[in-house]
Amino acid sequence: KALGKQVVAFSHFPMAEFYDGASDNIAMLLGEDAMQLARRPAEATTRALAATGLRLHVAGHMHFNDMAMRRYGDGSGLFNIQAPSLAAYVPAYTLMTLDGSPHIEIETVRVGQVPRFDEFFPLYRAEHAHGAPWDIAMLDATDYHDFTRRYIVELTRLRLLDDWPCDMRALARSSLNGADLLVLSRLHTTVTVSALSRTIGHGGLPEAMFACLHSDGSQNGDDRHTGPRYAADLAAATESARALAHAEGLQLEDFASWRALDLTTDFIRLANAGDLAFADIPVARAAHYALLARALEHDDAKLQRDARQAGDAPPDEWLRARYQPLLAIMRMLANGAPSEHVQLDLESGTVTDLSGKSPLFPVSEDHR
Repeated sequence: KALGKQVVAFSHFPMAEFYDGASDNIAMLLGEDAMQLARRPAEATTRALAATGLRLHVAGHMHFNDMAMRRYGDGSGLFNIQAPSLAAYVPAYTLMTLDGSPHIEIETVRVGQVPRFDEFFPLYRAEHAHGAPWDIAMLDATDYHDFTRRYIVELTRLRLLDDWPCDMRALARSSLNGADLLVLSRLHTTVTVSALSRTIGHGGLPEAMFACLHSDGSQNGDDRHTGPRYAADLAAATESARALAHAEGLQLEDFASWRALDLTTDFIRLANAGDLAFADIPVARAAHYALLARALEHDDAKLQRDARQAGDAPPDEWLRARYQPLLAIMRMLANGAPSEHVQLDLESGTVTDLSGKSPLFPVSEDHR
């Protein structure tokens, strides 16, 4: 600085938290080791680097796209640009324009068209013919971005959920759709998950989920009345969900256009790509997520976020305990610092969005 130079540091690992301030929330919900949290630097590390006078650091390793900012009381601060990868979702590279002023322009460029991107597809088809578990429709991709868009769905389904809690993993991989989730968000019942596990059809919940949830048997109740009582409660919840959707100008049936796996994959998209993922999440689906989040957040979740006694809880209480924080984290990821096209002010430590695009989840009065 004394010589009039701008210093930009590059290193392999991130030097600041990379989940838009949601890392602690993710650890609480999904576990301390979920979603590569072990690679999160301690805040003391970020502060120590900022204390050297460095203002801008570019990191790799994670195959994420993220912009992190830190400002400290002593006047120091640090931007950490988590540079995206050409070989992961969203494939992109970052351009940095420096002109000697404290203002640095950052532009992240998507890579959608790659010549010969499908050259190995015949080999992939042969692999699939020998029992590979991924969806063959992945090879219907029309360009490289479309391929990575499809690939992240299968990566989520087959691998990225492995470190999630068992019950959330089972629900994400189930056939439940958005309408089912909105109905469950409006459900009020005394029938427990454990009791539902002994009924025909399990109340529509995925069978794999019941193996994840434990019960001490104290809330089992009378099985003869479980099915009819739950069916009546579910019918009332369906009408409540229909009315809630109608009040927002939506139809409950429209929520059936997406599955629990779509919500989970969109969560991963936002975690990995930030605002680059907005283009791959339909606006209508984002509006559905926002309504589901509001439906869940107005009730206190009494259930602990582990599965030790989850079987003794009603399914609506279980859903609130798991999906209210999940959707809250999703909002944090979507409303983090912009990264696609921004200007950094190294003196004030602020970011100006130059992209001109709208937020995925507009910040309402309730979330300021």
